[in-house]
Amino acid sequence: MLNSNQKIIMQNFLKEIVNSEYYKAHETVEAIWFPVRFDKNNIKVKIFKGFINSAVSLRLVQLGKVKQSKKPFNTFLKYSKFIKKENRYLLNLRNIIINTYFKNIKGKK
Repeated sequence: MLNSNQKIIMQNFLKEIVNSEYYKAHETVEAIWFPVRFDKNNIKVKIFKGFINSAVSLRLVQLGKVKQSKKPFNTFLKYSKFIKKENRYLLNLRNIIINTYFKNIKGKK
């Protein structure tokens, strides 16, 4: 599903998520989403948009804005449903983000 350039970018995205560099992670995925953002028939556009929203959501939690983080997190969940079962890399990345989100909001309001 991902070409080699997209896979490298998503690997960088994962590193940035793990290092809590959420704003940078957002910018990383936006680099591959932006040129194709108007291609409504390309499922990758929705998946990349979802990952952008996940980084936005995590950044909002990092800033203490848990309530505001819920909308982009739900958008991420909506678009992540387009990830096919065969794409284990993106499914694992999805699970890492979900776990990170819930770990980070624990005890915050």
